[in-house]
Amino acid sequence: MKHFVIKNIIISIATMLLLAFVFNSVDYTEEEGFNPSDDGVILAQSFRIINGEIPHKDFISIRPVFSGVMHSIHFFTGLPLQTSARWFVLLENFLTAFFFTMLLFTFFNKTFKNKDLIIFQSILLLIFIFNLNNYTLYPWTTIDALLFSSAGLFFWSNLFKKEKNFKTIVIGLFLICLAALCRQNFAFLAFAAFSTSFIILKKQCTLRKIIICFAFGYLPFILYLVFLICYSAIPEFLTQITGRTELLQTGIFRFIKHFITSPLLVWYFITILVGILVLLKKNISKTILKHSYLVSLGNFVLITIIGILTFAKGPEFLFNAAFDLFWILLFSLLFGTITNQLSILEIRIGFLVLFVAWISSISLGDNTPIFVSGNLLIFGAYYNIKFLASKIKTKNRISAYMLAFTALFFTVFSIYSQKNFNYRDLPSKELSYNLGEVFKEFGGIKTNKNTYEYYREIKTILELHPEMKNSFVILPNNAIIYPITGSRNPFPLDWMQKDEYIGSEEEINEMIEELLKTRKLLILVEKIDSKKLHEGKNEIVFPMEKFSYKEIIYKNTQTIPEKYYYFELRIN
Repeated sequence: MKHFVIKNIIISIATMLLLAFVFNSVDYTEEEGFNPSDDGVILAQSFRIINGEIPHKDFISIRPVFSGVMHSIHFFTGLPLQTSARWFVLLENFLTAFFFTMLLFTFFNKTFKNKDLIIFQSILLLIFIFNLNNYTLYPWTTIDALLFSSAGLFFWSNLFKKEKNFKTIVIGLFLICLAALCRQNFAFLAFAAFSTSFIILKKQCTLRKIIICFAFGYLPFILYLVFLICYSAIPEFLTQITGRTELLQTGIFRFIKHFITSPLLVWYFITILVGILVLLKKNISKTILKHSYLVSLGNFVLITIIGILTFAKGPEFLFNAAFDLFWILLFSLLFGTITNQLSILEIRIGFLVLFVAWISSISLGDNTPIFVSGNLLIFGAYYNIKFLASKIKTKNRISAYMLAFTALFFTVFSIYSQKNFNYRDLPSKELSYNLGEVFKEFGGIKTNKNTYEYYREIKTILELHPEMKNSFVILPNNAIIYPITGSRNPFPLDWMQKDEYIGSEEEINEMIEELLKTRKLLILVEKIDSKKLHEGKNEIVFPMEKFSYKEIIYKNTQTIPEKYYYFELRIN
């Protein structure tokens, strides 16, 4: 196994470099387009941190800030900020896929007993491509949390081996805690990991050893707590973190809604009915059990169709279809358990993948398991192919080459698809304006005419008011403007959207009012909805109830008689 791991690390690095060469050749990161909404939120937070601002005290964050700390690296790579960030996100997705593939091969070793390198690299490529799925190509907390949780689960899963390596388990717990410091939803995973560890280890270890093990595992939490205590930021942290979780709405009700409105609902009921009939233990169950492979065949066909439609229809399709991949994997696990076709370990790992998918979907924005659609698709395919294996006999070499061909097909398909589907921007062929010509930190990113003119107007305004560096604010979008201009945001939040300061309305209003009374500020208020710039020039909806701070700003500022298309200028 050790030699297999070393070989796979070497070959995986080669695969990664080859992908980087291909992506660079097709201008993958440049032709992704750009939208001045949530792209840049984490980088703006990183900019605050490297300038010495205290998280939760000097600025508001509804999440722990380890993502902001980690992505500070982009300010020191020597590359344009957005270029560095986008390539790093590609690397994160690749590493996440690598660790989930290692998890699959490590514990399903009876299936992969020949440790085929071709199969490993093919599965790695498929998970990577489908997790990436032409969706958001910018630093985000969920992507960071999935990287640390996938690595953490791989190391922590040593717990289920007969010969346990406690250092490996501790590393796993440590990384899972880091995931929770990127996005607090993953505290559920940390709680489950520590609880399971205690239950298993207490039978084999002394309490002293368990306490030491847990102390090192909890170290990220301990250090974050010490930091909060040192800066007297615990009250602010608790207020900001607990403002609104939407656990019931996004973690339960949304899953139920997608289940009952799914186009596959009839198929789900057929699967459930067949499972119930098998459980009845009557003569009919023998007949059904004999033909149970048809359920697996149906699941595999549906997974394949979803995979093809993902790149044919774009990420908007997968946003909802990711729920279907979740349900297919769940029913595959339950059906395999009922029919005794899965081992206890396979069942545990399967539910662990589902648990991570569920956690990643709890969000005020991207409340869908889309970021782990590759995990759901590959693990779902694995379980159903395993059921079918007894009916369809193929040689290992043939199976490996078929899988390799499938991986290459979807990789090429995904690159072609990315040219047609960009996150909140037009298809690549319609992007002919280089944002790097306006602000160099955009690198070579291309965008549509409206977004380009939007940033040209910002540059014009800033050049006419050079004295307002570190004293201007753009509302309510465009968090990226502060790090790319090197101007510090005087307001306590960069993306001034309601969901980003939920529960801290009073705090943010007080801070803004105090700033407007004590410091001269230039405020650029969007007249055009920048989230929809690629769709056309639509007037922004700026209702009082959506932005609680608008009344304070308008009461304490006056309009500058400079006329601009995209912005209204106000000064105090």
